[in-house]
Order: sequence, then C-alpha cells, then structure tokens
Amino acid sequence: MHKTVTKKSSVLLAIALTLILALTGLGLVTAAKAEGTAWGAIVKNEGYTVNGTSANAAENKTKISWNWSSDQSYPRIEFALPNGIDGNEAHTLTLKMLPDSSAVFSLYTATDANPSGCMAYGIALSADTEYSYSGNIQSYLGDGITRIAMYFDSATATNVKKSAVITEFTLDGVSYTPVTYTPEEVVEAPDPVFKAYTDWTVSTGGTASANTLDKLSSDEIAEKGAIDMGAGNIAIASGTQSVTLDVPFGQSLTAMPTAWSALYWKFKATNIASVVAHFGSVNGDSNIFCNDITGNLGPTVAWNCAASKSVTDGYRNATIGSLSTYINDASFTNAVEKIVLVINVADTSAPASLEIGGMTFGESTPVFVNDIPSPELSLDTWMGDGCYTVTENGSLSVDTGDAQVTYEGLKVEYTSTTKNANIHTTVTNYNAEKHGQLHIGFYTDSEIMACVGLGWAALGDGHVTYPKGYHTINVPFAADATQAIYLRLYFDSAEVMGTTDKKTVIVDSIVFHNDLQVVTAEATANGPLTLNNTTDGTVSFTYETEATPIGYYYAAIPVQNWYSFNRFLLLDITLDSTLRLGVNFNTNENGGLLAHTTYAPGRYKFCFDTNFIFGTGACAENGENFVKIYCDAEGDVVAGTKTVTVNSISFSEKAEYVHSPNASNITLNFAAQSFTVENGFEVSATADFATLLESGAAITPGTSLYLRGENNSTAATQIALPARPTLQKEDVPAATVGDNFIRWAVSGYEFKMGDGEWNALGSWGNLQPGTAYTVSVRKAATATTFASESVDVIVTTTGTKPTTPGGEDTSTPAPKKRCGSQAS
Repeated sequence: MHKTVTKKSSVLLAIALTLILALTGLGLVTAAKAEGTAWGAIVKNEGYTVNGTSANAAENKTKISWNWSSDQSYPRIEFALPNGIDGNEAHTLTLKMLPDSSAVFSLYTATDANPSGCMAYGIALSADTEYSYSGNIQSYLGDGITRIAMYFDSATATNVKKSAVITEFTLDGVSYTPVTYTPEEVVEAPDPVFKAYTDWTVSTGGTASANTLDKLSSDEIAEKGAIDMGAGNIAIASGTQSVTLDVPFGQSLTAMPTAWSALYWKFKATNIASVVAHFGSVNGDSNIFCNDITGNLGPTVAWNCAASKSVTDGYRNATIGSLSTYINDASFTNAVEKIVLVINVADTSAPASLEIGGMTFGESTPVFVNDIPSPELSLDTWMGDGCYTVTENGSLSVDTGDAQVTYEGLKVEYTSTTKNANIHTTVTNYNAEKHGQLHIGFYTDSEIMACVGLGWAALGDGHVTYPKGYHTINVPFAADATQAIYLRLYFDSAEVMGTTDKKTVIVDSIVFHNDLQVVTAEATANGPLTLNNTTDGTVSFTYETEATPIGYYYAAIPVQNWYSFNRFLLLDITLDSTLRLGVNFNTNENGGLLAHTTYAPGRYKFCFDTNFIFGTGACAENGENFVKIYCDAEGDVVAGTKTVTVNSISFSEKAEYVHSPNASNITLNFAAQSFTVENGFEVSATADFATLLESGAAITPGTSLYLRGENNSTAATQIALPARPTLQKEDVPAATVGDNFIRWAVSGYEFKMGDGEWNALGSWGNLQPGTAYTVSVRKAATATTFASESVDVIVTTTGTKPTTPGGEDTSTPAPKKRCGSQAS
C-alpha cells in the first residue's frame, strides 16, 4: 500500500554541470609523464590484506581484502606515487577495480600522515561490477602529497570478508606494479568448530545446560545451510562475581584456520556486565581477542565487536572480527584446544544467566538452526457486507490542481449502507506485546463517518466524521491471541445513511505496532560531552570548548518502535550559551535534520520533517533509532563551558509548529535595560503573548522575554534574562584617599555620590579633609549581565577637619545634590 505523486505542470530536467571545468581542460593540456619507472610501496591499516591473483606475471593483479566487525574509523590503504610529481602540471590518474561484494569506496590523495584532496567519496560499489575512475588530479596535488589513499567501508561493520581486485592503476601512463602472488596456505577448520555443550566446563558458581530454543526442520537446515553449533545455557548463582566457561574446539588447532575471519554468536544475557573472550587460555591480556563479546550490552566499552537484535525474540547476534590482529602465529606455539569466556556479573546479589543460541568461527554471518523468526502478523482476505464493493489492490487518482496524486491500497466503494455494515478480515499471529497499537491511513473522496472495530467492539472514539481528504486513525489494539481476531472497518454505517452519491475510500496503510518510545533515561554521550544526572525526564549534558570545533561528538537519545508515519520530530531544547547546533536521525550521511548552525542562548522548539530521509536507510522502521545532538562540531565556535538541556522530545504525524526563531534576532542592552528586535518578529514578557512589547521597552532582570515570528507564524523562543547580580559591601574595592580627594582606580564598577550620575571614573576632588562622604558603588553592566545592586560605603578623607576659633566646625558638609564624579 503506497502513494505516488506525478506533477502535471512540467517535468524539471536536472542538468549536471560539475564536470564542465574538468572536461574543458582535457584537450588543452598535455599530461606530464611522471618520472621514475614504478610506484612505491603499499602502506595499510591493520585489517587489510593484499595479495596477487596469479602466479603468471602477465595475468597477475592486486587483490585487497578486508573485514570490519565493528565501525572502523576511516581504515585506509595507501599507494606511494611515482617520483617526480609536479603539482604545477596536469596528471591523469586511471583506476579500475572489480569488487566481489557491495561496499562503500573513497579515493584521496594523501600526505605521509593525513588524507588531503578528495577525488571520490562514498561511492557505492556493486558486487562483480567494475568501478572506474579517470581524471586530472592536478588540483589534488600539493606540498607533501606522496600517496593515493583508498578507503573501503569506512565506519561500517561489514561482518563478512570482502575483496576488490585492481585491474588497472596508472598515473600518466606509469602503471602500478601488482603485488607478487603468494599462494595462501589453506588451514582447514575443524568440523564442528565447537563441541556440544555437554563437553563445556564452567567454573564454580555456574552450571551449563542445553538451550531449548526451537529449531528449523531438517529440510530447512539443508536448504539454508544452517549450522548446528554449540548452544547451551549458563546459569550463575547469586553471590558469584564471575565464572569462566571453556568451549572446546572440535579438534586441537596448530594454526589459525584460513576461513576464520570472525567469531559469530547468538546470545541472551541477564544481569551480565561483560563477557571477555580469550583464545586458548586466560593468560593476562596476551590471549584476549575481545574485551566484551556482548557488544556494549553492559557498562564496558567493547572494542572489536558489533551486536544487533536477533531474529529470535530477546536474543542478540554479535560479530567479533579482526581476528588476525589479536590471534597471531605466536598463539599456536602449543596446540590450541578451546576458547575461554570470562563471564562477569553486573549485580552479584542476584542470579545471572547467559543463554547461547549458537556460536561459530567463520568468514560470513551464519544461519543457526534455531534462527526461527517470530511469526509475522498478517491480514487474511478482506470481505464486506453487500453494500460495499471491496478491491484489495485498488487505486484512486485525485487531481489537486498542480499534481495528480494516486492512492493505492484497499479500495472500498458504495452508494448507500445499512446500519452496522462493515468490511472485515481475520488477523493472524497477533501478539499483544508487539502489536499494542493500530495505525490506519486512508483517503476519502467525500465526507464520511468511519470507525475501527475489534470484533464487534468499537475502538477509539467510535464513529467519527472525516471530511474529504487524507486522514489517519490511531487506536489501541489489544486482544486475546488464542482466539480469532477480527478487524472491522465501518464506513457510513453508524445509522442508515440516505446518500445516493457514490463514495470511494482507499485504505493505504494498516500497521500494527508498539507505542513509540523515546528513552531519555538511556541517552549516551561521547567525547568531551558529559551527561548530567536528571530525574525529570530531561536530557542534559555539559562540555567545554575553546574557540575551535571540538569534533563530531554527540549525545544520542534512543528511539524505539519508530515508523514512517511518526514523521515529524519535535524537539524542545535549552541552550545556556552561544553554540553551533546540529541534529541528526541516526547516520551522519543521510539522517541530517539540522546543519551545524549558530544559536544564541535561549529555549527553542524545533519541528523536523523526517520524511526526506525515510527510505535512505538512515531510519529503521520498528527498530532501534537515535536522535543525535551535535554541539560545536565544526565552524566558528564561541569558547566556554556550556550546558544543553533537551526538555522534551517526541514525534508527530503532523507538523505542530515552525522552528522557533534564533535568539540572536533580538538584541539585549543590559546597560540600558532595554531591547531591540529585528523586523518580522514580535516580543512579549509573557508566554501567551497577551501584550506585545516594542523595541526600546524596558526589561526586568530575572524574568524572561518571548520571541516569535510575527502573527504567531513560528514557535516561541524563551530568552531567560539573568538576575541582577549582588555586591557585598566587603567586596567593594578600597578607594585611594587624600586630604581633599577620593579616587577608585578600578574597572568593572560604577560610582556616584549623592544625587550625581553613575560614572565609571569614581574620582572626586576639592573635598574637605577629615570628612566622611557616602559613595554608592555597583558592578557595571556587561554584554551579558545587568549592573548589580548598589551598596553605600562611607569614605573619610585624611587630615584634620577645620574648626572656627570658637571650636565650631567650619568644614563644608558633603554635598547633597549635583555632586557627580569629577577628575581631581
């Protein structure tokens, strides 16, 4: 069931112009030949292997192989360029290669230390399909460029061994010399890889028993090539910190089997902190090939392991690769008979368990004999009462004026109905734990009254009137799955409808699903971002940055049971400092919702449309997704310690608002205690915008301003005004005092005497000696703070107060008015 849209007005043709400049120069410049007769040596990251393809030199090519079991960070293999490359001349590079699997490929020039010019980025390679590149690379050359770098499946867990054969690689006609072919010594793997669980041994505190998961039939095992590998349940008694589990191989090994590029296993862990994997024995760190083969299930940050949900409910599949990096020839000094798993318990006051549904070494993800997927929910044939005509794969085209929209799905047509008439179907394999919600999307060409029923009971609000157009119904759906479940749809049948007009309804979406959950309590952060402890459902994190980007670090908030109809992401977020904000849904490449944009301090509401990234692979329906929030990852950033608070995060079928405006659209003058706002925006002192404020209006410390687009065209931004600072009398700097003057030589303060004006100078002359004067002092306003509350200090000039011969005081008292600051 889906919808297609075809524009009627005109077809826009996209004309690619990016190659014009490159093509223009091809016939004008003669490529300079690289001096030298051969390319240089290969430099590669761990995990890549290279070999020739034939003992016949005329047929030999270079084969590059790799297998990333976890997200490798830009693994590259480099080819040293021939000598004499001049960046001021044209140079033509030609590359052709044949991959055996789909992969993602990038091509760069590079210095000895880092990549430089990008010739091809993120190219999708197809299995057994030749990839070719040819172009003038002069613009990619520069000081220190000595290599060509290739990247395969950067930041991607492949879980399978892949390879690509270079069939042509030349620079200005100088051909790369293929790697010499070295016949691989094939070491056969034992069969079976592991012995049955009855031969496993568990240390004190643990016991082993058979795993009782259902298995595929013998025919299915033969058809799918399923592996009946070691599977068993390990129970750990409370009070036990850890147990060791020895899993013996089918036979002793004196060398690493050729086909063993990864360990694959299926498991369910309860109260387990980590499972450390050793090859042969527990011997310090020398025999560890993964510090946690559950793949970050517990608090341990796992390396060399990737894990995901299994087809069997509650289980996970994990892949531990790069074995050649951790298991080398030295491991086989003596025959190796087993792997040893050290199972560490999270909470020793409670029992723990590790259920292993299968485990094997190999070079591609296996099918275990107990990989039986949960039965999929399905709908049987739709049937309708006599007043309805039902077509299961129908369509309806609608002219919207500038486009022709075609809806496809379950088509229901009628001209009149009888009371309680409905269309209905049987729901099979219903599971209340998985299918607690029902989503229905439909288009109607007329106003109708519709209702969803479970059996004979109406769901939700019952019979509801819907106007012409597209609508959705979301209702809870819970039933006893041991009985037949009937889904019923009622159209214009709450009572006998007198219409004789033909009506058509297209139901293009029926989805049984769980409630969408945004799990703020399970948010994570990496790099310099530190999560703060919160108990109110918010996510808060703090970090410190200098006046340079801190890198692509993020806070990730899990989203469970997301479906495409949860189209709009609603994000309420508070920034306490100016920062560059980025928001992604899952992957960086396809899930970008907000580019790295500078925002001033404030509270914002964002409404992101995820529709454009659905279908790119960035989002997994009914799977695990993440909202990722990046801060100061790139561009010009403001230094400081910053706190970001995600007040709420949710999804909606419809856009609820337009993004809040940037708080930088309003300028605060803390010294004048006023503001100015840009055209197109309106400001209020209250969240309901009952009264609008004009530019120049006074602002009050410790309150908030609210900013939005004119005429309520956007969500509001809340701008919290700081409270007025305080100043204690004892913290006032000391003045310099003479017989006839008082003077402060400090910055950041303001002073006044009597009814004078506030002044930063703080200096008075022509005063009487030995006389006390009252001076008001406050901290001056800054670009981000108001002036502080003032305090009065009494300062007495030095010397002796003059007297009359009769002993009366003839000194001039402190002036009461118009005694502003003046230079003495």
